[in-house]
Amino acid sequence: MNRTSIEWTDFTWNPVTGCLGPGGTPDNPKRCPYCYAHRLANGRLKPLYLSNSNVAPGCDPDDPFSPRFWPKRLEEPQSRVKPAKIFVVNMGDLFAKCIPDEWLVRILEIPFYAPQHTFQFLTKNPVLYERQSPWLSHEWLGITVTCQQDWNERWPILAELEARVKFVSFEPLLGPVEMGESQLPDWIIIGSQTKPTLIPDSYWVNELLWEARQARIPAFVKDNLSEARAGYYIPRPQEFPK
Repeated sequence: MNRTSIEWTDFTWNPVTGCLGPGGTPDNPKRCPYCYAHRLANGRLKPLYLSNSNVAPGCDPDDPFSPRFWPKRLEEPQSRVKPAKIFVVNMGDLFAKCIPDEWLVRILEIPFYAPQHTFQFLTKNPVLYERQSPWLSHEWLGITVTCQQDWNERWPILAELEARVKFVSFEPLLGPVEMGESQLPDWIIIGSQTKPTLIPDSYWVNELLWEARQARIPAFVKDNLSEARAGYYIPRPQEFPK
């Protein structure tokens, strides 16, 4: 595990790296153009990733961002006694369709033996959360939402699952999103696109924060929203679910 500058967690843990992107296949990856993990995989981490030949079936071993399994990293959470928030697989997507069940089973066993930690999962493929049931109380399930279409497609799937904390990361926020008045998440995170920087309209941010306040949902506004377009003041709550 690694200490991280991501403000809403303490450590990142990557027993899997790599991603094919939403709707991507081994023959036709569809990586997000703003993905920092893809950029790092093709930059300073490229030699390390290419040294691991344990690639998901059908994926290109010469592509450093093909999903890879790192079994030696499995025991890292258990080796830390002090409780921490752990972001699981920030350098890929653990719930991609190409991830073998055997990898997933071994990884999802770990939280059972490390109940002192909070494991934070985040995916663009929430339907694949159904591969694990039930979820433990110290496992938080999240989805990435960048626009209204993402919300409409992904949130209804997550909303139906049983988990103590279900959260939404609006990062990067690339358009306005209305959450509505039906079942809502337990926590939201809001952030902007980085490298290249693309600051969302502050009206979009404030509308999400207003909805969260109305529903008493804790909100975490990331530091990368320190500059906002459109001249509206953005509150900077950095709250966590209880």
